[in-house]
Amino acid sequence: MNNKTTFILFLALVLCSLYVSQAALTGGWSPISDVKNAHIVEIGEFAVSEYNKQSKSGLKFVEVVSGESQIVAGMNYRLILAANEGVAIAGNGESKKYEAVVWEKPWLKSMNLTSFKPAMLTRKQLRHKALTTQKIGEFAVSEYDKQSKSGLKFVEVVSGESQIVAGMNYRLIVAANEGIPIARNGESKKYEAIVWDKPWLKSMNLTSFKPAM
Repeated sequence: MNNKTTFILFLALVLCSLYVSQAALTGGWSPISDVKNAHIVEIGEFAVSEYNKQSKSGLKFVEVVSGESQIVAGMNYRLILAANEGVAIAGNGESKKYEAVVWEKPWLKSMNLTSFKPAMLTRKQLRHKALTTQKIGEFAVSEYDKQSKSGLKFVEVVSGESQIVAGMNYRLIVAANEGIPIARNGESKKYEAIVWDKPWLKSMNLTSFKPAM
């Protein structure tokens, strides 16, 4: 084997090694060991602030719960954040978890929010959400009954969706009976209710109640 062939083989091995090393560095997500780091907190605060600008909501950053990073053309950060609706201190309101993805290009001093959504809920959180939705459905029927003297009795929440505003809007499809609360003892009808909830003020307002389509 002559020197030229040996050099070509050596160069090929070096390039292959560099490619494998680069592949290991890019693309994969790595856990962030210190989520209290000032820069990680800054990214979390940016994510909430930017989401508020885009959605006209009033979320207040509380803390970064966990996160991971990914080397791209810059750095991607995928963070689980705690934020409150209207208050910045967790103890003064119901803290909720959100997943935010921020793309940072530090040499340009640039950050972009590429994703912001509610984090996946644990079983305990799902149970809590179900109880909260049930409570809001009961409130909607009770409040409508007070306003209209209709005699409706809450049966169940059939379906629903929520919207982050300065607090939370709930649009629910509820089943209610005229005079009796148990569905099988009377004809259950469906209604669409919209309730504006401000949990830090312990305040709920019924903004709409009508027969469901």
